Amino acid sequence: MRRPTQPSGKSKFASARTLSPKKRVNPGDYWLFVVLVAGTILIYYASLDYGFLLFDDNRHISSNALITQPDFANLIKFWTGTFFDLYVPVVYTVWWTLSWISQSLWGELLPGLFHAANLTIHIVNSILVYALTRLIGKNSEREFLKNPATAIIVAIFFAWHPLQVEAVAWISSLRDLLAFFFSALYMILVLSVWSQKINNTKALLLAHFFLIFALLCKPVAIVSPLILMSLGYGFSARPFKKILKNSIMGLCFGLPIVIVTMMAQKHATVLIYNPMWGRLLVLSDAITFYLGKLLLPINLAPDYFRTPGLVLADTFNWVKILLPAALIIWVVKFRETKKELVALVLAALIPMLPTSGLASFSFQKFSTVADHYLYFSIPFIGMLLVIGLSLIAEKRVRLGLTCTVLLSLLILSHNQARYWKDSTVLATRTLEVSPGSFMGNIIIYNYYIEQEEYTTAVEHLKTALLVDDRSPVLVSSTGELMVILERFEEARMFIEKYVNNLDHFKNQPPEFIAKIYLNYGITLFHLDENDLARQALIKARKLHGNSPELEKYLNLAARYNEEK
Repeated sequence: MRRPTQPSGKSKFASARTLSPKKRVNPGDYWLFVVLVAGTILIYYASLDYGFLLFDDNRHISSNALITQPDFANLIKFWTGTFFDLYVPVVYTVWWTLSWISQSLWGELLPGLFHAANLTIHIVNSILVYALTRLIGKNSEREFLKNPATAIIVAIFFAWHPLQVEAVAWISSLRDLLAFFFSALYMILVLSVWSQKINNTKALLLAHFFLIFALLCKPVAIVSPLILMSLGYGFSARPFKKILKNSIMGLCFGLPIVIVTMMAQKHATVLIYNPMWGRLLVLSDAITFYLGKLLLPINLAPDYFRTPGLVLADTFNWVKILLPAALIIWVVKFRETKKELVALVLAALIPMLPTSGLASFSFQKFSTVADHYLYFSIPFIGMLLVIGLSLIAEKRVRLGLTCTVLLSLLILSHNQARYWKDSTVLATRTLEVSPGSFMGNIIIYNYYIEQEEYTTAVEHLKTALLVDDRSPVLVSSTGELMVILERFEEARMFIEKYVNNLDHFKNQPPEFIAKIYLNYGITLFHLDENDLARQALIKARKLHGNSPELEKYLNLAARYNEEK
């Protein structure tokens, strides 16, 4: 009797799996899970004693009254409006919950609880990377990818890579951790549907529910359907039209949330020149930069001072466009013969695209690259790494090299995590890596202000102004410091640049403009230009009323005019 043919909907490797024993996790492989968790805790255990940083942690959490006063009315506000140019209510809800727990149990806001949440989610994400790799491996033509030990190695690479330190040790980067968590669940469920292992309709609905949550953590999760499309292309026998249909469905679910975020950032300066060549050049520089940091993860910092303007001004960067061009040619040439490799390369590159130059966003005025932008890419880079290691024929050499790589990553990450101890340590390290860093200079400026070392403080402030010369706080503080230091000629030149271009600050509150005029009036008074000083001081009073300092100089200017 003739055997029935295989149903057309099944995976191309389904029959192979029925004829060969199923790959199961060896009892010995469980020790690799222990190594994964223990090593990750070893890297980040010290961070549980770290505090909140002046790098976003203060404005999002420690100085945010909606978080520090965790009542239900404040929680609702996170779901009904944007905060700091973002609509990420799920992340704020987690922070609100942690704040409520911390204050209910300990009576204060404990940063260690927030660090513990980051570490826990990172470990869970590493286990999800294992599950994702196993699912991909089961449909792979490469036998070693089916091995559970291979999936654990990929998960360890993801957990221990030094580029992950920023996402884990920085409390504000919970956005990346949670976005990946929900995106990974989305991808695992949809890939399982494509392998026909669970009920289609319910699983797809649940998967898109997870995708929406991922987007409510960080809109960059919109890349998840595109990553899924590339994985489906390389590792699924499902017709590509159906894969494309599922991916477009995911994009449609996510676009409204992305549009809301784009509207919230509508004031973000367009920092990349309009011609497409400018955007492609910045993108090429970012990809080349990331490749270098992936291969040699040293000299890491949260702000690399790699702005679009600086990238476009460096003629050497034109050479870097050769790498993306070579990748495009390679993908096109081998799209049929090396589908799995092409799929993983695309899955690694796609998450970089939204934050590497093709679009404008707020942080771009400080740097076009950041370590935490690679959080979505590193799992697939890990899969490419194990494919490369598998080419080594000698098993002992392959095992030794794998252990050496992973141990090196653990040591480098442990050392890198120490720099996130506090704001001053982090800023000092940042300025060692990139002296022009906006964030580094601002934090060190605050440190020197506390030490009352105003001469050094103003120099760091002036360096920061080279990056963002329209920041109202920086402009006001710089003028004020120059007055304190009695550098009146320099103060006049600096303040007049802004007095003559107040259109830059038309959306700022009156007290800010008043502060500029107050410092301008004091400067002019000390330069014996009493009439102009009085005019400036009167403008300050009209904008923000009287103050003891303002009245003092108004009276002095009037007295000197009477004497003359």
